[in-house]
Amino acid sequence: MYIGLLNFSNLIVFGIAGLAATFQGEGGMAAGVARYESFTPSPGSTDRLIADLVFDRFHFPLADPVGDWAIHRDAAGKLPLEFWSVNGITKVLYEPNQNRLRIQTSRNTLPSFLNGMHTVIELDQRDWRMRAWAWYNHAAIWSLLAMAISGVYLWLASRPGYRIAQYSFAGGAAIFILLYIVTR
Repeated sequence: MYIGLLNFSNLIVFGIAGLAATFQGEGGMAAGVARYESFTPSPGSTDRLIADLVFDRFHFPLADPVGDWAIHRDAAGKLPLEFWSVNGITKVLYEPNQNRLRIQTSRNTLPSFLNGMHTVIELDQRDWRMRAWAWYNHAAIWSLLAMAISGVYLWLASRPGYRIAQYSFAGGAAIFILLYIVTR
């Protein structure tokens, strides 16, 4: 019971995330107004260095740095960068001809935020809040698995005279294994 109470908020987040994905679709972001900041990197700076300088300068909340795979210039020579977080996306466009950054933040709606929160399982998050939530998600996943297994055991152990319970379990396990083999 206490494990269930501990996981209650996690189950609420997972439930709302499932409903949001079902009814909301891909939407769920409110685009903000773009702002401009002056930015002049040192001559000869690589695109990776520019992305790191932007990240270090603005410290976008709950965001991680841009991955190497996402750093590339467009046909006009501008460098688009997207800093993703559960709060939304911050799009930064480095315009080298004007020595400026165009920054636009799109915020998630509450259902989209919760949908993003339920996917946080990587334990090496930069922000301590996201790292704590990832640990909480891991604990919830493992404790829910333990509750399911202990529930099956308690169900079978409390009904030794009811053969139908044991046959139902055996049949369900056999169907699960068969479906697993067939769908692989």
